[in-house]
Amino acid sequence: MRKLFVLLLILNTLPVFSQNETKNEDFTTKNHYLFKEFTNGIITFYDGRSIRATINYSVLLNEIHFMQNDQILVLGELEKVQNVRIGEINLFPHNNRVYQLLYIRNYRILKFRRVDFTYKEERSVIYGSQNQTAVVQNVSGIDERQSQELKDIAANGEDKPLKVYDQYYIFNNNKLIGFSEKNLLKLHKNNKESIEKYLSENKINIGNEIDLLKLVEYCNSIK
Repeated sequence: MRKLFVLLLILNTLPVFSQNETKNEDFTTKNHYLFKEFTNGIITFYDGRSIRATINYSVLLNEIHFMQNDQILVLGELEKVQNVRIGEINLFPHNNRVYQLLYIRNYRILKFRRVDFTYKEERSVIYGSQNQTAVVQNVSGIDERQSQELKDIAANGEDKPLKVYDQYYIFNNNKLIGFSEKNLLKLHKNNKESIEKYLSENKINIGNEIDLLKLVEYCNSIK
């Protein structure tokens, strides 16, 4: 049985702590956390338990990390986690991915930070023994198979910039679908004409988070 918290020593130096969260804007392989400092937060489980911890979110690894006994730990068994709150940010785990919860009313609007991390380097990665090596090249995107290599890079490799793209989703009836005008209108069939009129009269860019949430708020305000 997996332990709830899996030990992961990622950094060579310990992070500082903060009561007031400050979001990171420029992500690199070494500066890959959503917040510049580990911040006090609350982890809430589906069984009703809540744990206070000093938390951060790794955009590179798509993992929730917390501090315990001067060590960086990974929050495991995400299927048991209902919500992680760090300051004003709510993180919502679903199918082993971590999303940011932007809106909740009749459904949820989620944001996923997709990392496009491409590097080309003659670099040996050890798998189990010194005789088992592989050259890693042209890595694009993050998946489970790349996890250990990326953790190693985050800890010891050269600091390199990360391209981070925001992707938006609708979570309704335990189903996750990409955010689009078409999918949004499906949820508001009775008010389709009013919403289409609103879209035609307002310059709404659904790739812009503020505009997207403004549109969603309008859709849910119609009686």
